[in-house]
Amino acid sequence: MVMQALFVSAAIMHRDCFVHRWEFSVFAYNMQCLHMQAAHCKPIVNRDIRPSNLMHSQSTIFLVDWGSATLLQRSLLYEGTIHYASVGVLQQLTQDFTIVETGPADDLESLVASMFCVSHPDAHQELQRGAKLPALVMQWWIQTWNSRPQWQLALTAAGAANHDAVADCLQALLE
Repeated sequence: MVMQALFVSAAIMHRDCFVHRWEFSVFAYNMQCLHMQAAHCKPIVNRDIRPSNLMHSQSTIFLVDWGSATLLQRSLLYEGTIHYASVGVLQQLTQDFTIVETGPADDLESLVASMFCVSHPDAHQELQRGAKLPALVMQWWIQTWNSRPQWQLALTAAGAANHDAVADCLQALLE
């Protein structure tokens, strides 16, 4: 049950510190991408994937908090957390759009960003402390991805809305 789940990667959050122990299996990444693919086929997008909305229980990652979810390709007021938003969403917000259109690729990019933050707690703290505006968040992510070509592969798969490739990339990066 969700009530018995632990934060992703058995994370322990304490004020500004984010400590983690990695305990996932290939099954966890594949299952999360399958769950997202099933939602995307309905067609529903979450729009607020972030580390605190990912739970881990019995080798499975669950995406919780669907309060910002909407129908696919429907333009709505953006309610998500900008720190983990896709490049496409950040570009729309940078252009002062408050109404944004999101799709499966945006959810998958947010999943990749969230998993990066969970596996790189120092970078996650830097992101949380620094960038507050969409343009600055986007600049931070571009610099981060440019210095990590393997993560760029995961991001490219996410941008193509390729759920299976995202799961494979996350497995390779995180295990």
